Amino acid sequence: MSELQRDKIYEYIIQEITHGNLLPGAHLDSQKIAKELSVSKTPLRETLIKLEAEGFLTIYPRSKVVINKLDIDDIAYLFETIGALESMLIMKGINLYTKDIIAQMYQLDAQMRTALESEDYTLFKQFHADFHTMFLHIDPNPFVERILAPIKKRLWGMPPKRIPKQWLLDACDEHVEIIKAIEQKNARQAADCIKDKHWNFEYNKEYITRTFF
Repeated sequence: MSELQRDKIYEYIIQEITHGNLLPGAHLDSQKIAKELSVSKTPLRETLIKLEAEGFLTIYPRSKVVINKLDIDDIAYLFETIGALESMLIMKGINLYTKDIIAQMYQLDAQMRTALESEDYTLFKQFHADFHTMFLHIDPNPFVERILAPIKKRLWGMPPKRIPKQWLLDACDEHVEIIKAIEQKNARQAADCIKDKHWNFEYNKEYITRTFF
């Protein structure tokens, strides 16, 4: 039961941050959450400790809990970390990508473009997440997954001020470049696109600044 409660609390707080209901610097009302979700103090405290370890918030003395801010240097670190790990996964698993898997990747990219046409950014984010999750599914690595999962939640949990559509369209083009390289068993080209374009901070800095700052 406590595990279900922890999951419930975790997803609730993440959604509140993502939707902009808990902004950076805001104080989190633990008692209000416990009452609203009908959960006890122990799973709530354990969940807050987990969220603090993942960088979402800071727990201060006397039960003060504050949502953390991400500055530009933090985002640079997150981008570069994702790029390094995903490029490694592609290099290691390049021979595991079958025609069916490659077809799924093309389909996800097409679904992202369709979502953008209707300006459904929530759906785009889901398809984008599914696309990148495939790298882990192809060559599962529990250690990498434990690192990537909170980093991606932390990064995409930032409520955007504006979303440059062209940035997302460029991302779709980069996905195609990655897929084609994988299709040709060119692991280096696929990994370089991931690391030097898709998750490269300097390459995306202008769009990152416009989106979050």
